[in-house]
Amino acid sequence: MHLKIFLSFNFNKMNKKILLALIAFFIVTNLATAAYFLIKQNSKHGDKEVKIDILKDNEPIVENVATGTSIDNSSIDQIPLVIEPGGEELQINWLNKMEPIIINNSEYESKNPELGKFFRSGTIATGKYAGGDLVMAIISEMGDSVVRGVLLNGKFIILAGQSSGGWDFWAGEKAFGTDVSVDEKSLIKNLEPAQEIIIPNTSNKLIFIGQSLNALGADNKEAFRGQDGSLVYFSGGGLKGSTFEVKGADNTFFDYLLYLDFLPNGGLDNKSYVYQFNIPITTAKGDTVKQEYILRGGGCGSPEFADVKDSDLKVLGTANGAIFYELKDINFTLKDQETPFLQTLYDQYFPGYNTETQEYKEKVSYSNFLSGHPVIFWKDALGRFWEFKDSRYQQAVECGKPVIYLYPEKTTDVNVQVSPAGGFTKTEPAYGNGWNVKATPSGDIYNYGDNKSYPYLFWEGYALGYSQPQEGFVIESSNVEKFLREKLAKQGLVGREIDEFVEFWAPKMTETPYYFVTFVPQVEFDKLAPLNINPKPETVIRVFMDYTPLERPIRVTAQILKTPVRRGFTVVEWGGALHK
Repeated sequence: MHLKIFLSFNFNKMNKKILLALIAFFIVTNLATAAYFLIKQNSKHGDKEVKIDILKDNEPIVENVATGTSIDNSSIDQIPLVIEPGGEELQINWLNKMEPIIINNSEYESKNPELGKFFRSGTIATGKYAGGDLVMAIISEMGDSVVRGVLLNGKFIILAGQSSGGWDFWAGEKAFGTDVSVDEKSLIKNLEPAQEIIIPNTSNKLIFIGQSLNALGADNKEAFRGQDGSLVYFSGGGLKGSTFEVKGADNTFFDYLLYLDFLPNGGLDNKSYVYQFNIPITTAKGDTVKQEYILRGGGCGSPEFADVKDSDLKVLGTANGAIFYELKDINFTLKDQETPFLQTLYDQYFPGYNTETQEYKEKVSYSNFLSGHPVIFWKDALGRFWEFKDSRYQQAVECGKPVIYLYPEKTTDVNVQVSPAGGFTKTEPAYGNGWNVKATPSGDIYNYGDNKSYPYLFWEGYALGYSQPQEGFVIESSNVEKFLREKLAKQGLVGREIDEFVEFWAPKMTETPYYFVTFVPQVEFDKLAPLNINPKPETVIRVFMDYTPLERPIRVTAQILKTPVRRGFTVVEWGGALHK
């Protein structure tokens, strides 16, 4: 930095000492000014560099230095959190129950009224946080997540390692009237229950998988007591949940999964709880049944346990020590259904699409379908029957109105190819061997195939091997449009993209009081319908929604959505699932 000073005076008349003092003064103030701006530009806390960005009025995203993730700037003024030099093992004096508390958060609540229920669950006994309150915040943004922190001397220190997510909402000093920082390393001693819980009188066990986002476990139903005395609940208050829950020391709940002994690593390698594998089953006759089966671990609208009982089944054979069953009667019909269970499965399965002949494949005959053991069952230690389906007979999901927007940096000829696994049912304009178009930065598309202009490229088709994500949101039908606009913006959609999505999907979500809504991760949708574009775009945003009608609300794990940054040639696609 250069500071230019112009002085006009008669040197001969100026006292020499005064002159030297003036020179020293200007040098010191110049250096101090330079140091100030240098510190502002590159401030450090401990060994972590903290970057401070000045945001423009309508800038939607800022990088959270603490987490490296992009967060929404629409609700609070974002300033990177100060990083505490943590690393302690915290000893807590626990309360018998959580105490609701009020933090001076009026400004925060006015901007985020759906967030922020605070509870005190204990006090810190030792260490640098001694005397502080252990505070837990339940963030209810269409689903729950848990943030734990220490409230000490007017400061809230977030314990990142003991929080299930959502604390980036508070990325800023005085975000709710209290100074906020984050401790990434300190952990609470004896908060979590045992890593394994044995089901009494069996060899089956539950494996700890993490904090339940159903933080308070309001309607849990008791399942059993473990050999260590742990009280285990069915997740979600019934028998259909894919997880179990155990209460932790702070009266919140933690998730467990049943370890399936006959699967590699108990089946826990698949984080989506949809297991696809080969099970060589040896029948009583000594034959081998070896098909690829899919065990679905639940999800809304897809019960994980079959509504069958022992008298409905017969033994098929064994695999890795486990006994597998199949239906005695091929005409077995579920309650409240008119069509036999196996007939329904046969009617709904989609045989696939031959991309070479551009024709749908022919279904196997019903008799061949039945002879191949299309559905088998396994009984767990609690008497529930798990349902396995032959992967050849998958239920298809129809991709409803995916549309593709193109935004090159300058007018460009573009080739677009999309390949849904089950083929197309409709495209506009005609697809041929791909779309060859001219696209402009404003999103206008000129199709060379028919010499017509289009606002976007449209297709519908079938995806195979699809499984609905378990994470998501439960919303009231009256809140659908507001919810969609908020979550679409969170995933990077803007303007007409959001308007046209809402126009198409919102009217379809009015028939029941509630809906479970989820968004398929882009990496998964890329597998269902690969998209290839030449020239290659710098940014690709693909949003694919799935939803399930509900008569009453259910508890689900809140889905974490990230906001991409649109840079360079940008391609945007949105669509949704229409189940067959």
